[in-house]
Amino acid sequence: MKKHLNTLFITTQGAYLSKEGETVVVKIDGEVSLRIPVHTLTTVCFGVTK
Repeated sequence: MKKHLNTLFITTQGAYLSKEGETVVVKIDGEVSLRIPVHTLTTVCFGVTK
């Protein structure tokens, strides 16, 4: 099996991450912005771009 290095970059200020079952949920202002399966990620990076 080929392994990909998949990184989720969080650059939105105020974004909230949580785990629901086997997915990572990204919420912005209380609304779900993204759901992504945990098994597809290798890294999560937080940062603010200017």
